[in-house]
Amino acid sequence: MLLGFELRYLSRDPLALVLTLLAPVLLYPLMMGGFAKVSRDDQQTTADAELRVVAEGETATRIQAGAERVTVLSEGELIQKSDDGGVHVIVRNDEAGRPRVLEYRGSAWESREARDRVETVLTAWQDEARATHWADIGMPVAPEAVLEVRSHDVAGDAQRQAMRLGQLLPGMLVFLVMSSGLYVALDLFAGEKERGTLETLLTSRVDRGAVLAAKTAVVCLATLASVGSSLFTLWLTVQSGLVDISALGGVGMGINAAVLLKAGVLLTPLSLVLSAILVVGAAWARDYRQGQALGLPLLLCGIAPAGLAAVPDLQLGAALALVPISGISLALRDALAGELDPALGVLALVAAVGHAALGMALAGRLIGREDVLLGGGSARRDPDRLGREAAIVFLVALILFWFFGQLAQSRDLVWGLAFSQVVILGGTAVGAVFVLNQDLRSLWRLRAPRVADLGLGLLAGIGCTGLGDLVAKAQAPFLPTSSAFTEQFAAAFNVDLPMWAMILVFAVQPAIFEEILFRGTLLGLVRKSLSPWAQALVVGLLFGLIHFSVFRFFPTGVLGVALTAACIRSGSIAVPMLMHFLNNGILVGASHPDLEGLLPVEELPLWWDIAGTALVVGSVALMGRRR
Repeated sequence: MLLGFELRYLSRDPLALVLTLLAPVLLYPLMMGGFAKVSRDDQQTTADAELRVVAEGETATRIQAGAERVTVLSEGELIQKSDDGGVHVIVRNDEAGRPRVLEYRGSAWESREARDRVETVLTAWQDEARATHWADIGMPVAPEAVLEVRSHDVAGDAQRQAMRLGQLLPGMLVFLVMSSGLYVALDLFAGEKERGTLETLLTSRVDRGAVLAAKTAVVCLATLASVGSSLFTLWLTVQSGLVDISALGGVGMGINAAVLLKAGVLLTPLSLVLSAILVVGAAWARDYRQGQALGLPLLLCGIAPAGLAAVPDLQLGAALALVPISGISLALRDALAGELDPALGVLALVAAVGHAALGMALAGRLIGREDVLLGGGSARRDPDRLGREAAIVFLVALILFWFFGQLAQSRDLVWGLAFSQVVILGGTAVGAVFVLNQDLRSLWRLRAPRVADLGLGLLAGIGCTGLGDLVAKAQAPFLPTSSAFTEQFAAAFNVDLPMWAMILVFAVQPAIFEEILFRGTLLGLVRKSLSPWAQALVVGLLFGLIHFSVFRFFPTGVLGVALTAACIRSGSIAVPMLMHFLNNGILVGASHPDLEGLLPVEELPLWWDIAGTALVVGSVALMGRRR
């Protein structure tokens, strides 16, 4: 009865119907048609462009005869920007009059296009000259024809297109489903709290579980309707031919009824997970305005994990199958390409249902809280419980580090790391203390540690290398580390710096600025909101998350848990700073050419991993004890 009432109430809201059912009908034709038109216009503009090339002698003659829409100039200045009077490519000959150097401007698309056209002519000339040379010396066949190898892609066009569709579809659908379902969830929970009708309903004799189930079912039905409408419209857009998407690389050829049926099966549990996220956010919001403010963070919570499906070399394993949203998104990608392991697919489906159930249970607890029940901001909040503020501080640091920190490090690794650590992490940690008007000494645990705890921190810091490596080895069967990530991570330490500078950049800086943010500001803010074990787990996992790597998340997160526990038990931030410094310092020192071979960091022995883990666990457990 409650479900029918909520559905009838929802059906009378035209905006909800438009967002849930009609938005996909308009979105996919407009989006795919727009992308296709832009792509076709760009291709046509490139094909019709008349380009200018500077060349001399026979090179000029061949380019003029063989390249389309190219004007060859005999004289020219250095490459300028692609404006009137400028040239796009300069071909310089050697003493024998043969083309030797091809100069172009990579920042201008006209110059890149001119380079491609000229290279096509020069490559054909090169093949002709090589064949003539081998014929002159009496060679019956060219060297490349002695052992001719042809590559053949057994996947075929359809499978490649399905894989590409699987990389794009999860993120697109998550965005659309959460955008449409957010309005429904906010109206059913935050909107009713603001209007006072939810309080009246929950204080009556109606079972609260039934109320939550009915409202949650409506949100789930809305998201499922959005998914169904999206898939149907996607198929209709491709099959009708009304929108020409051939310019998108033939993606439409991989979209058929069988592909969409697979997508629908896997997207059903994904819809349940997204519904759980929306219900939790809407139930937590005190009023509709706060719920709207939560819209962007909730959307990011859905899109960011779904974006892992677009990573080409990321393989679905048992560990990733258990990750919310990411597991089912990767399973969808592999299923569309016909490469999904049935066992991993079942595991991802079961995990998704479990995530949805946990989300619904959390929403049920939120509904029962007095401050959530009353809504409208009328309930008083404990001023010492700063969990929300801690979440905001972390999100600020995460966003700044992601955009500006990564940009700075891509320009210059050493100075980029210094900027990321000192300005972004350190600045966020210090700024939050003053904005929230907190006592710095108390929040950061700025007190001298006991000598015994400092000694235990020394032992634990030495053992941290073993703990991190043991976790990495344990996750390897479930989440194999990408070779590209391994090479990139190793290259990070391949910097031409003296030992003291390497220690300063990679050990001292993180030990100070990462610690004051995580074991200082964040741990201090959640002190009154979580139990000590929950503090260690949450702050530690956030520490792993900010390293922006699915391969480093668990090893770094476990180290973060150990560092946080050491800070809580010792009562001083100096202890995790020491542990952090020793862990990074040992790894950096062993990787430096002056000490290469002292500690085989690329493959630590198992006995060291076990001993180091025992050393960390035992040392942290003994911290804070008095005689």
